Amino acid sequence: MECRRFAGSLSLLHDHRLSLGEDEDLGAHLAECVNCRQTLDDYKEINRELRRLPRTLPNSSAESHLFHAIRERETTKPKGVRGASQLTFVAAGLGSVGMLAVFGLMLLRVTLQVDEAQAAFAASTFVPPTPVPVAGGKQLYVVNQTAPGAVTIVDAGTNTLVKRIDLSFRPGNLTLDQKANLLYVAGGQGASAVIDTRKNEHADWLMLRYPSWNVVTSPNGSRVFAAHPFENLVSIMTLPDRSPLGEIRLDSRPFSLVAHPDGQIAYATTGSGKVYRIDTTSGTLQGWPVFGTDPQTQTTETTRPALGLAPDGRILYVAQLETGGVFAVNTETGRRRLVRLQVKGHARGVAVSPNGDRIYITYVNYNRTDTGGLLVLDARSLQEAARIDTGPYSGITVSPDGSTLYLTSQQRGTLSAFDAKALSLVGVVDAGNNPTAVVYKP
Repeated sequence: MECRRFAGSLSLLHDHRLSLGEDEDLGAHLAECVNCRQTLDDYKEINRELRRLPRTLPNSSAESHLFHAIRERETTKPKGVRGASQLTFVAAGLGSVGMLAVFGLMLLRVTLQVDEAQAAFAASTFVPPTPVPVAGGKQLYVVNQTAPGAVTIVDAGTNTLVKRIDLSFRPGNLTLDQKANLLYVAGGQGASAVIDTRKNEHADWLMLRYPSWNVVTSPNGSRVFAAHPFENLVSIMTLPDRSPLGEIRLDSRPFSLVAHPDGQIAYATTGSGKVYRIDTTSGTLQGWPVFGTDPQTQTTETTRPALGLAPDGRILYVAQLETGGVFAVNTETGRRRLVRLQVKGHARGVAVSPNGDRIYITYVNYNRTDTGGLLVLDARSLQEAARIDTGPYSGITVSPDGSTLYLTSQQRGTLSAFDAKALSLVGVVDAGNNPTAVVYKP
């Protein structure tokens, strides 16, 4: 039971979205639990193998079976699934369609073993409430960052569950192409799922050259940008045809990524402490040294800078709460302004009100990741205007009229709606297991 409690955190640790310093309980558990340390090694080994597999049409149900088997090893212990070497061999066999017949025989044997693991896994995971049909209306899409994961759809008017779309992979973030009524869901593999928001169904794949945990579309629907942390790249594709436009190499792995409203510019933070301006028309790259080192580790690699962009694209906001710093960068001149806040922690998301007068930052506290909240800053002074301490919260989005804030809580598995002026809670819905990123579709 203790191991299941840390299953989500273990996966976040593997994806570099969590450090041991952020979760002392996880660190203590890993120091004592041989099985969880082995599970972490298995994740790494399988990830290396899956990156080598062909990604022509990644319907990777086989991958989800493998993750099921790993996470349930302590309770089911399927015969023959013991260590990383056999798991990676199975991963390669399942992902290589049309290989030698001996792989087919192995697939049959492992399928029987995995069925037991799936049954136990299904009994232990979140079972969503019965979907509530909603006629039309505005909807919210929430990523369930589990392995395998899902996208939970919530009606924004009634704060009720509409539908849950199961995915065959562990998703990272999602982005909305409102013009084409499409949602792109990244998941650390060589493709991102494409969801038709009119039918709320998985419709297609966005094919990428490299794994990506972060994709964003430009507000005008002309570009899609994908960050590739293992290759230190940002790739650009045109929309709606999804044709490759180019790749931009950065000095280190990209973290946050946002797109300018005109679709020609994107901004990315990297592990070197810089914010990069990527110009897709000229292919040029401009870097601004912005954020500093984590005071505990003395490195930028352990920080979690989050980006937000003003609706007109003129001001870029960088939240690096490890040092309590929030930066405002003039995107036309590169001029930077810094304020230091009392809050110390890890920024999880940044949103800007539609009229540009408020900045919202979700965060978890530095040494207590089970606590945190929402910071509200005045955009002109960058000073704290209000704070909600009922977190921690992760994903954030603002309704187009600026009246409502929507915040996800990974620990509680909820999506909360707050009145943006009074900062009072107006609705809560069960958003599934480990909800993170959220987008609003008018």
